[in-house]
Amino acid sequence: MRERLWASRRVAVPGIALATLAGLLGVLLGAFWLLSLSGSRMFTALVIHHPKLVLYGFVYTFIASVAAILVPRFRDFSPQKYVKTRQISVSLLAGGVLMSILMYPLNFLGFLLACFGASVLTFYTVKVVGRPRGYLAPADPLIILSMISMSVTIAVHGWLELLGFNPFSREGMLQLGLYGAPASMVFGIGIKTVRFRIDTSLRRGLSWILTPTQLLTIFSALAAAVTGNHLYETLSSVFFLASTALWIFSINAFHRVTNGPLVDRMAERDRARYLYFSMLYVIASAWLLAAAVFGLLTQLIREINPMTWYLLRDSYIHSFTVGFIANMILAYSPIILPSLITGRIPYKGLSYLPAILLNMGNIARVGWFLSGAYPNIPLTAATATLYIASVFLTLAMMHNLR
Repeated sequence: MRERLWASRRVAVPGIALATLAGLLGVLLGAFWLLSLSGSRMFTALVIHHPKLVLYGFVYTFIASVAAILVPRFRDFSPQKYVKTRQISVSLLAGGVLMSILMYPLNFLGFLLACFGASVLTFYTVKVVGRPRGYLAPADPLIILSMISMSVTIAVHGWLELLGFNPFSREGMLQLGLYGAPASMVFGIGIKTVRFRIDTSLRRGLSWILTPTQLLTIFSALAAAVTGNHLYETLSSVFFLASTALWIFSINAFHRVTNGPLVDRMAERDRARYLYFSMLYVIASAWLLAAAVFGLLTQLIREINPMTWYLLRDSYIHSFTVGFIANMILAYSPIILPSLITGRIPYKGLSYLPAILLNMGNIARVGWFLSGAYPNIPLTAATATLYIASVFLTLAMMHNLR
């Protein structure tokens, strides 16, 4: 047991540390970008790196690091195998992203390293997962699809930069980056952990349809990223809304039991963990649905009203990244990471405060953009402060769990 935990720590800790560093830098640059909307000019030359740091440096590296130790558990595959390979691959992924930002015009080299690291982890995932099997088998192809999509997304982004494009100016690149690896992994993990949410059963028929709809989403986004064709962007949004609806219904994402015999029979530790996890799970799922709807509206209104398109675009991006992904990370991290890395199952120190601040900030941001209100420094500063405070309080909570 000790050797298994030590192996998991050696793989996960460096990757999560690098992801956290990239995330902190990305959030700070995002705060400066928010302030720039109300007239501030602090670090404006650097804020263009905000999306790469947050999406590739934090989200992708975090997903890859956790998947590298969680996937073997799903298959009872020895975590002591391929430790160095996984450790180096995660480091290449994070280091390559940072190199693509810091070493311009050699940024393509950074993307090559990041893509290589992600590709090695993809092969590892395919090897461990193998053929879908068991009651929760619908999750297996989604987890594999997530890792494949991660490698493809990084490669396409590097290729577009090499050609002189700004990749994120193409909606398809943004859709590929968001709807591909992050969404597919969360969909898969959500199915794998459906039994943790008490009195919830999996609708297997619906969950099997998720992989085809995600494939259509990703292929449409890839075609849009490469060609810049708006039709493919719209199709990707339509397919992703279908994936979102299928996932929500297949796992009954909004179902939460807060009282009754099932909750009363729980030990104090299990009750605290379940109530914390299930609340953030429901909140994240609501943000996902909002992001999918905003994403489709963004495509439909693009040619009709460019200003409304811009406001919807920011709303859908941050409903997805902050509302969905960040809340899911807050939900899962204190529940599964300690047991995977240390073998402990802590619950004292679980705090709702980071999630409260995070969601207050995101509701303020999305509401402000949807309203079309003119930005001012107090509003942008307050929103940025809520985001940053949430990040540091999350780190403090993870450190103080007992």
